Amino acid sequence: MPDPAAASGGGGSPPGGAPGAAMPAQPGPGTGAGPATQPVANRGIQAAALARIGNVVQMLHMIAAALGPGHEAEKAVMTAITSLSKAVPPGAASEGLMRADLQKLAMQQRQNTGNVMAMRGAGGAQPAPQPAMAS
Repeated sequence: MPDPAAASGGGGSPPGGAPGAAMPAQPGPGTGAGPATQPVANRGIQAAALARIGNVVQMLHMIAAALGPGHEAEKAVMTAITSLSKAVPPGAASEGLMRADLQKLAMQQRQNTGNVMAMRGAGGAQPAPQPAMAS
């Protein structure tokens, strides 16, 4: 079968290339090689996350107090508090965001408790027997 390049009248090598070598397609700058901008974090989501970390630190303080000084778990909790406090120093997160997050957690806990109670109630009830059909 004849060579398609020779049949089309283009026989020979491509300009600047070796005979029979294909030129690789490489995207250059500005040819859609990547996104125009880098993704940016949502500031609102970041603020809510910092508020949650602040709440976690408060909860850890309560846990450490309940464990008492000298308890091995209390030492681990204090280490966690120290690490997290570096990311969110006291007062860094707004009180309003922290309060809203605590309210959301309380609401979710109430909802989950209601779901658990409903599941327990549904699991204990036996379905009523179906009446036999007369033939």
